[in-house]
Amino acid sequence: MKNRLYNLLINIVIRGLYKGVTAKDILRKGKDGRIYFRNKPLSEDQIKALKEQATVIYESSLWPILYAEAEYRAVERGFLKSKDNDDLIVGKVMLYTNDLYQDVLKRIKNL
Repeated sequence: MKNRLYNLLINIVIRGLYKGVTAKDILRKGKDGRIYFRNKPLSEDQIKALKEQATVIYESSLWPILYAEAEYRAVERGFLKSKDNDDLIVGKVMLYTNDLYQDVLKRIKNL
């Protein structure tokens, strides 16, 4: 019972304090319609190059293998073989990061 209460409290605190990074945070579209990276506007040439590179990565035969393997390892270590709460948290973070990379590639590809 004590562990359940502790886990519930940790989840509530983390949810309230931690705001995860999203693909929109990495490449942000400003009110002026321009694309920003680290608060600096990207040129049309930079955007074009990023789109081409993201398309190559996303459509390669390597990307689905990397994504699936990272997802598998995160589930394995975070859920199937976890020994404590820390392992579970690490697994969740790994899954979130993996999905973030996927979302960033999609977002860049579709700029």
